[in-house]
Amino acid sequence: MNVRFSPQTYYERAGILENCRDYTVPRDMEAMADFVVNGLAACRDGSTRHTGPATIFKYFYQAGYSWTGAELMYSTTEVTNSVLRGAAKVYGGKKGAHLATQWSTTPHDTVEHAKRYRLALYTAYMEDLDDINTEEGLWRMEEYFAYHTRHSKACLSHLTQHQDFYRYLSTHTRSGHFYSPVAFLH
Repeated sequence: MNVRFSPQTYYERAGILENCRDYTVPRDMEAMADFVVNGLAACRDGSTRHTGPATIFKYFYQAGYSWTGAELMYSTTEVTNSVLRGAAKVYGGKKGAHLATQWSTTPHDTVEHAKRYRLALYTAYMEDLDDINTEEGLWRMEEYFAYHTRHSKACLSHLTQHQDFYRYLSTHTRSGHFYSPVAFLH
């Protein structure tokens, strides 16, 4: 694990965000919760959204985030989504799913990966999340040093899952739509 980017290595003291382990953290649970919220607020820097596999969504809402999302490709979906829904209800925030596919379920061109991706799509919808963010858009996927193009087995599998999911959405009263904002820089 690369500890340089681990949340526990960042702390805020006197308005300065520092990158090292703070050994003066509170031992009291309530004080520690305040410590975490203050650190997250200091890291926010204007951002309004956060996704992650951990079930500490309430602290992100308390720190000023208006949207939090569960990463569903490699975590227990039922527990993670129930905590997310509860935190969103209590704190009035929006809730969503982030399907991080680039490294979480490799190799990408297997039936097992397609099933996991399908499960994440359907679970996010059935458990009433507001948004589903799929990380790999426009039929191109990145996996370590293997770049799957739109004609590869992996990308065609994702396309099939999207098409099946869209058919499922179109038969239910709580509908949705696929939206992929794109920008071309010249």
